[in-house]
Amino acid sequence: LEVFHLRCLRSLLGGACPPRLSNAKVLELCRMPSVDLQLRRSRLRWLGHVGRMDFTRMPKQLLFARLEGPRPPGRPPKPWSQLMAGEVAHVASINPRWPVEAPWTAWQAVCTGRRGWRRVIKAMSELGDSGPT
Repeated sequence: LEVFHLRCLRSLLGGACPPRLSNAKVLELCRMPSVDLQLRRSRLRWLGHVGRMDFTRMPKQLLFARLEGPRPPGRPPKPWSQLMAGEVAHVASINPRWPVEAPWTAWQAVCTGRRGWRRVIKAMSELGDSGPT
């Protein structure tokens, strides 16, 4: 997906793009974040949305649900909740005010305030580094 995204950006730049320009420079010229960062932002926005839901709602129940038994072939290597736990741990590692000892439980308190959660996502986006995917 990242390769396709960069190829499209290079074609949009047309003659302004030298042939051996690095991917980081192409993203900088276009003022675009990487696909990885866009996906991470979307996942965290969704996590905040679900975190503010009442526990009687299905998405919140499914976020905390645990399935038993072996995973069938062709499934993602991690359940969604483990992927989100990795994202939250990554945000906790780059945010100095986040309690690092229990990031998975701390996100629920942080996301209850919509503005605060948006600030967390924006700070993570501005750093632009790639964490767990």
